[in-house]
Amino acid sequence: MNRLSLIVLSLLSCAYYVYAQDSFLNPYSFSYVIEYSTEYDDSITSPSASKIEVRFDLQSRSSICSILYNGEQKYRGRVLDRRLERDKQEYVLENYFFNKYNACLLITRETDENSDTKVGMIFYANQREDSAPQKTCYCLFLKDEETTVNH
Repeated sequence: MNRLSLIVLSLLSCAYYVYAQDSFLNPYSFSYVIEYSTEYDDSITSPSASKIEVRFDLQSRSSICSILYNGEQKYRGRVLDRRLERDKQEYVLENYFFNKYNACLLITRETDENSDTKVGMIFYANQREDSAPQKTCYCLFLKDEETTVNH
């Protein structure tokens, strides 16, 4: 009985918080909490339900991007292309603007690779399709999503 108690206590003590894989560790599946966004006038009242997620879908053999604000899904679509660099990544999101025009999601990080904060920008993939006189660019402050891991 003592041996079982020690094993259980050891397992419980190994539970800790880590950050989910970010896009710089796995560009095909990642998740960020959106701490701030210029895209929507309403504030983020539920940070844990405001996130951007990219997951690789085995059936379609492509990554799917979902963006949620305060638990409401604002976007869901395929990632058409990606350009990956050391401290900057660009993803092309299918039909982001008006369910018609593709967008670029640019994610940058500090040179400190251990930082859990990133900056994101969303803009038209083809700037000629953007009818706004001051070209559209939404800014996002992103943080790695915290998850619990048991070891």
